[in-house]
Amino acid sequence: MRQHKSDENSLAQLEGDLADLTAKLEQDKERLKKLEERHKTITAAAGEAKAQGRNVEKELQEVQGKEREDGLKRKELESELEAVQADLRDVKNDRQQSKQEEKMAECLETLKRLFPGVKGRLLDLCKPVQRKYDKAVTVAAGRHMVCVPTKKKLNRVIASSKKQQHTPPISHTPPPSSRNTSTLS
Repeated sequence: MRQHKSDENSLAQLEGDLADLTAKLEQDKERLKKLEERHKTITAAAGEAKAQGRNVEKELQEVQGKEREDGLKRKELESELEAVQADLRDVKNDRQQSKQEEKMAECLETLKRLFPGVKGRLLDLCKPVQRKYDKAVTVAAGRHMVCVPTKKKLNRVIASSKKQQHTPPISHTPPPSSRNTSTLS
């Protein structure tokens, strides 16, 4: 009987161990199911994240491409703007130059009317027959190209041109007879 009692105790202990192991197995199965579900969720989320990453990468490439295009367009527009500004400066300079030339023409007309000896600016009076001599004549005359040659009453002409307001400065060249000329011997 003692053997039987010890076998019963062993059986009871083994049955208790079996129940504990069965409960633990059930817990492990539940835990495994939860882990599998979690794995599926994580795998799905990873797939979505990869897809989003690809979409974001495509968008980034599109934005970078658009940025390059915008940069090129900006450079084109800036060069166009510079060209327009240069044209505008040229037009302003031309307008200012034409105003100065108009004032000079008015001044010369007044001087011609007041003083019959005034013929005009040396620049207007001295026109070479051929264009190739333009530069040579300009270099030879130098700063006197814009001078007004006068025959007489030089002081009155100078005073009159200085009194007129808003006229460009005019230099006067006396006639050759009134200049000091040295003779070559």
